[in-house]
Amino acid sequence: MASDDRLLELADVAESQWGLFTTAQAKEMAEISPQQVKRLADRALIVRVRHGVYRLAGLPGSPEEALQAEWLALEPARLASDRLADDPPAGVVSHRCAASLQNFGDLDADVYEFTVKERRSSRSSEVVFHVATLARSDWRLVSGLPVTRPLRTVVDLAAARTDGGHLAGVVRDVIHSGDTTADEIGAALRPYAHFYGLPLGAGSELVSSLIEQGGVIELTFGEPRKTRHMVSRVSSSDTKFPVDTDLRDVLAYPSLDQAEESYRRAAAGGDLQAMSKLAALLKENGELADAEAWYRHAAKAGSSSAMNNLANLLTERGDLLEAEKWYRRAADEGDLKAMSNLADLLTERDDLVEAERLYRRAASTGYPIAMSSLADLLTQRGWYEEAELWYRRAGGTGYPVAMYKLAHRLVLQGVIEEAELWYRRAADLGYTSAMIDLAALLAGGRGVEEALHWYRRAAEVGHTSAMIDLAALLIERGEVAEAEKWYRRAADAGHTRAMIDLAALLVEKRDFLEAEAWYRRAADTGYAGAMIDLAKLFARRGDLSGAKQWYQRAADAGYTSAMVELAMLLQQHGNQDEAEYWFRSAAIASRSRRTPALPAGED
Repeated sequence: MASDDRLLELADVAESQWGLFTTAQAKEMAEISPQQVKRLADRALIVRVRHGVYRLAGLPGSPEEALQAEWLALEPARLASDRLADDPPAGVVSHRCAASLQNFGDLDADVYEFTVKERRSSRSSEVVFHVATLARSDWRLVSGLPVTRPLRTVVDLAAARTDGGHLAGVVRDVIHSGDTTADEIGAALRPYAHFYGLPLGAGSELVSSLIEQGGVIELTFGEPRKTRHMVSRVSSSDTKFPVDTDLRDVLAYPSLDQAEESYRRAAAGGDLQAMSKLAALLKENGELADAEAWYRHAAKAGSSSAMNNLANLLTERGDLLEAEKWYRRAADEGDLKAMSNLADLLTERDDLVEAERLYRRAASTGYPIAMSSLADLLTQRGWYEEAELWYRRAGGTGYPVAMYKLAHRLVLQGVIEEAELWYRRAADLGYTSAMIDLAALLAGGRGVEEALHWYRRAAEVGHTSAMIDLAALLIERGEVAEAEKWYRRAADAGHTRAMIDLAALLVEKRDFLEAEAWYRRAADTGYAGAMIDLAKLFARRGDLSGAKQWYQRAADAGYTSAMVELAMLLQQHGNQDEAEYWFRSAAIASRSRRTPALPAGED
């Protein structure tokens, strides 16, 4: 049997990773053989969590224990602390699993999903791997695990064609978290809007649609709000790229009812274009069964665009096998959208060879979405030089997403002047993310005045992160009054970081009453940094009870810094026993690495 010293070594290993250890770690770090591990389990000294992963008996299991065990099993011989030092760690919790862990939406995480750098397989049917290269900004620690950040989680779910209802719930909760904004989500979802029946690149419209799925309908001129958004989308001037044109001529009719009646008459007479237009109109109004029927009529009659749109509809409801069949039929007919959509589908299931072939086929015709998607795939595979070539070609057609991604690549290479040029081109086309990155680039050099211009442009269209960046730059220049205005706009829009920054500004102005109100609003969202700042405000006013209450709320959530602050406060007021308790709690939490990651902006 393992000696007491070896068991203590094993306990040290387990203490640093949620009370868990692997059979491989027991053997390598405590010289306890697999047979001895089994005997320890038979004696109820340890508890088996999954094959090869155990918990020390007497330690409570965390709610995330099963997920933590699966993550440890990905590299069973390495300590969690060593793996977390990698960038990114091997196996970042992602997709539905990431949404569930961060309490975004109501998706069922019925499998454990991890994003890994290279293709791999698992013996367990409960583990799913997605291959992608994650940047450091794409993940954070939650419950001690590496997890995709909120924006990346939304993008992953959209790329996986998660149904609109569930994706809407995730988007709602992500925006509420304050980690990102609707505009940022819209920019990131541009490549996936066509998965949800919208024009390619229509990320903002997709986010608007997802936000509206709460069921609120506003009537104007006798039409529901949903229909007005459809008309707005159809009349958009952004027609430079190949998009679904089935609804373009709807504005030629006095009313949507008359448009539908006209389409039905023509469709009944065998007009394939009318069938597709009618199907698009029905789909927009939520009449999916009728829309599918008309798309099928047109598709079976040989309309490649109807085949593609039918496949889109099937994809949205999760019928991927039949969707693939129709994408292939349309692609064989030369439909560029179908080629790109099929390649997207194949990329998601890691069939990268055929996906690349399809992207190349569509890209070779000059189709900008395919060029940019091909560049994304090449980047994912580490083929950066060719990826840059395709980003350049797509950007040269006027496609702002490709311009933006090319600029980002150039910044990483240190080619700042050319990066600035591409950011400008995308920003001039109204691409908000490019405006913000261009402003950041200028603010870091000698272009502060122009940086203010671009931050203002992005802020004026409602981008809350731009409002915050603008306010911060204004404060550096001493323009506090205007900075406060932008902080207020972002805070009123629900951005938690803005609430905290506004509160800090109000503290500087000694307006403690309003500062407390904003700190409370931010703290009520669960933002631990706001709880700590609020506690400091109470302590500054000599309100020990209030300070202790808020420090304790953050400390109870597991934040080590709050435990230390609370301990120091108690020590200062002569409560030595309770202070020692919180000092010990902080030490244990720090040693076991169980402190949750602070949300974005909490330092």
